[in-house]
Amino acid sequence: MGLSQAEVCKALGRCVTSGLLDGDTRRVCRPALLEFLEHGLEYVFPAKLGEPTRGIPTAWAAPALSKLIVSGDNERPVWASPSGTARGNAVAPLCRTVPEVARRDAQLYAALAYVGALRLSV
Repeated sequence: MGLSQAEVCKALGRCVTSGLLDGDTRRVCRPALLEFLEHGLEYVFPAKLGEPTRGIPTAWAAPALSKLIVSGDNERPVWASPSGTARGNAVAPLCRTVPEVARRDAQLYAALAYVGALRLSV
């Protein structure tokens, strides 16, 4: 993700404190994660569509979801990026490194796009 070791350590500590990660086994607590994704994500990482820009498609515009969800091109969400190939409405990524990481890792890109769809579905 392009994060420093300290950032990862702090994030893992927050996940343990919040109950998303079991501190002893270092395993994800799936019920807690699903509840967070369904009910908490929009409050912790709110998202709104911004101005038109060039970027990398996310949410329902990303390749992982674009064939499953049909939408007009009017509000096609993108992570703003000078190296992006799509035009759409800007949406802030979870982290500044997301657009670059998404270009290098297709599976992580798909997961981040799903999270983007959840953030924008409110």
